[in-house]
Amino acid sequence: MFGINVRFIMGVNNMTYKSIERDSRRSKRVKRYLKRRKALIVCLVITLFVCFASFDVSANSNKNGTENNKTKVFVTYEVKNGDNLWSIAKECCKLEYYSSYEKYIDEVISINHIQSEKIFAGCCLTIPDYI
Repeated sequence: MFGINVRFIMGVNNMTYKSIERDSRRSKRVKRYLKRRKALIVCLVITLFVCFASFDVSANSNKNGTENNKTKVFVTYEVKNGDNLWSIAKECCKLEYYSSYEKYIDEVISINHIQSEKIFAGCCLTIPDYI
């Protein structure tokens, strides 16, 4: 309309197609970084909340006369490639505190509000442990 085309605008702004592509890739990397950072912060907040809640529960259980020689705590577990709930239970469950792996898996599902048994690599789960 005014005799201005895309090449003219790019020339005035010292832009090339390569610089536009490079800036686009950089923007995508930054977005991925921020998304991962946000997920990590959420996992840490949930873990801290669960830890404080577990200390309160363990303190109340000791007041009721139940004597535990180990304290139940909650730790963050980062899911690795190929992990599933059963393999995590086999690796982390202490059967002296659970009657079966299924009970442990049920607790992990309940703690993390998991809707299905599908979990993905990189995901953070809060799992019970005893120290």
